[in-house]
Amino acid sequence: MIQGLYETHLPVRNLGASIAFYRNFVRPYQGNVSVYFDDPDGNSLEFMCFVEVPEHLRDLNEKISLAEWEKLLSK
Repeated sequence: MIQGLYETHLPVRNLGASIAFYRNFVRPYQGNVSVYFDDPDGNSLEFMCFVEVPEHLRDLNEKISLAEWEKLLSK
């Protein structure tokens, strides 16, 4: 089990393909962010971490993309 993962670096050959490889979601109602991906053996993996949710966004009850989350935070 991985606990307290702060940062990781993964070199890639094709940035566009790599960005499409990962699926990032924020769940404001649970206060977490998840990154889903398949490892080279075909296993589906999820990394999850805590995210501070501002009071005005705590009523969002569906998962949203990381890009949408960043837009909401900037408002």
